[in-house]
Amino acid sequence: MLIIRSAQLQALEDRQLEQAALDRAPRFFPELCRGLGKELGPTIRKAVRKARGYGFASQSDALQFVYLALLFGGDFDQDPNLPWAQRVLSDKDPAHRPFRASRLYESALRHLRAEERRAARGRQEKTR
Repeated sequence: MLIIRSAQLQALEDRQLEQAALDRAPRFFPELCRGLGKELGPTIRKAVRKARGYGFASQSDALQFVYLALLFGGDFDQDPNLPWAQRVLSDKDPAHRPFRASRLYESALRHLRAEERRAARGRQEKTR
């Protein structure tokens, strides 16, 4: 009889998640992935470990975390310039847990939109 321990199953699931991210990331972020080169795999592995550490159990939630780590840097969750990430990830309210990935994604979008508005204002001021 073959016995598969939970740690072995988790390692297999993590490896499948890493492979899914490696397969998909270049389609979504081609320039970023080219820039990372050989560091893409280790960056994704680290992000998968962090996603699991934050309790992102589903593949879709963990992939969102991995993609944000690619966009904002592997340590975006601890970056003092990205307080929105820390705020969402440190929220211990059990009622919020199922929505943390979507809240993190929405916070990232708000951050990017605010950065774009600041950049547009800067461009407008330069043309005056």
